[in-house]
Amino acid sequence: MYDDLKPLVIQAQTGDRRAFSSLIDRCKHAVYGVCLSLMGEFDLAEDMAQEAFIQAYLRLGTLKDPDRFAGWLRTIAMNRCRTHLRHKKPALVSMETLGELAVTEEVSGDRADMTETALLALAQLSEANRQALTLFYLGDRSVREIGAFLGVSEGAVKVRLYRARRELREETLKMVADTVNGNAPGPEFEARVNTMIDAIEAGDRVQVERLLQDDPDLVEARRKDGQTVLLWAAHAAHHGSVNPDVSASLLQATGQPDLFTAANFGLQDRVRKLIEDRPECVAERDGWTRTALHWAAHGGQAEVASLMGWTDRVAALLEADPERARARMAGGESPLLLASFRDEPELVQLLLDRGADVNQTGPNGATALKRAIGCGCDRVVALLQKNKGKG
Repeated sequence: MYDDLKPLVIQAQTGDRRAFSSLIDRCKHAVYGVCLSLMGEFDLAEDMAQEAFIQAYLRLGTLKDPDRFAGWLRTIAMNRCRTHLRHKKPALVSMETLGELAVTEEVSGDRADMTETALLALAQLSEANRQALTLFYLGDRSVREIGAFLGVSEGAVKVRLYRARRELREETLKMVADTVNGNAPGPEFEARVNTMIDAIEAGDRVQVERLLQDDPDLVEARRKDGQTVLLWAAHAAHHGSVNPDVSASLLQATGQPDLFTAANFGLQDRVRKLIEDRPECVAERDGWTRTALHWAAHGGQAEVASLMGWTDRVAALLEADPERARARMAGGESPLLLASFRDEPELVQLLLDRGADVNQTGPNGATALKRAIGCGCDRVVALLQKNKGKG
């Protein structure tokens, strides 16, 4: 069940949403069971499970070994629950807290009472035994499958199930089984996860802020292409496909932004400190193979770029590898196309001198000259017009 997920994981890492939906369907009961064993409340456990899948989707690019997907996903789910418990108001009670209530109630026929009694009974068990028993009653999983997801042997699962059953009365055990199985995630679970992922990728600020409030670590998540969610949002906002407020919300949630992010948003003090601490960082590249200088240009941050020696550094890079002037970057951009957005004729001339193609078009079919005209960069326009037709 969980040891044959590798093909789906590999497909999902290439952006195949159907493959990721299949992963949700295959793993939703196990993830929900782990969350329930920690949260002690069905609706909250389902919320945590959904957010665990969202985190997993955003971080797929960081998973190096697809064979380890199940354990990686379990860790994300458990960390998500523990983060929520640490930051939630004291009114929320975890399974351990519930266990301290010492279950003594008589079994009742009322559904609400049965649910409460079942959760309290589970709370008496150790976390390991509780996880094993919960997963056993969810989705008809075998001992082998439970062990594969929890990362333990079949023998260990059998021991945990034995101990859990020994601690619970027979009638309580049946109630736990019926209650847990009756609250298992239905077909709508997968649809809700995909809806939330769509909201993030569509730049739904309200949804993004809600998710960040519940899980601040999401701001550090990386997309399947290796890029951070924050810089992806900044790039999309620059091209008009995402509300700029989304990237602003993400930036606000970021504690210590990396050099690429700081350069894009013009955080001069942060850029200066990072360069002073580690000068070689200016030559490093992000998930889209872009440097911090690129992101400074992308964000129109001339002052930040000057901290990195904008023209001098570009000249040094081109001296080492002249082909950079004609190279295509992620998304079909080139150095000249990006430079045409900014009123920096020295930089444009430098690229032209190194062989940049003035007639090259970007993803939307516009040349550097057309972009410069649209941005009102008159000095760059004059320079490009002079070189038009020389490509």
